[in-house]
Amino acid sequence: MIYHPTATRLRQRLQSDFSVSESNLEQVKAYIASQEEHHRKIGFQDELRALLQRHRIEWDERYVWD
Repeated sequence: MIYHPTATRLRQRLQSDFSVSESNLEQVKAYIASQEEHHRKIGFQDELRALLQRHRIEWDERYVWD
């Protein structure tokens, strides 16, 4: 992978896209339905950090949050 700071910064600020396998579809639907309540327990930023770490995705905090 070629690292380009500007491209990486723009990509990280504009989107967070994740795919879902067919076998997890119902679990994801349930998560979306209870997302507001869920985010009262864990904030979006902490949840995204945990997800990125769990999947070994590198990111730069300077470019993720507005």
